[in-house]
Amino acid sequence: RASGLLRGLVAARLGAPLSDFAWSRLDGWFVLDTFLDCGALIPDTVVLMPATFARRWNGGADLESWKRYFHAGRVQRGAAPIATATTMMVASERAGVADDS
Repeated sequence: RASGLLRGLVAARLGAPLSDFAWSRLDGWFVLDTFLDCGALIPDTVVLMPATFARRWNGGADLESWKRYFHAGRVQRGAAPIATATTMMVASERAGVADDS
């Protein structure tokens, strides 16, 4: 919050600069969050969303609603690095190759 990043993102989303008064009214309405919690930060999954949705969907609740909100293609794209890493790990295990990374 101190950096002004969230304020700038909200202003960009709304398409107008925010006065201090406008920001004081909107502060707390939006959050930066990730729509996939896999233990690693994947840039494609970071989103600006209303705080109400973030609370409602915390922990993957109402999965179908958040997939519609974020669009299935974006969810798939965000999940791709996880799927690729998992596939490579399984292939390495099957081949008997240790992966120390």
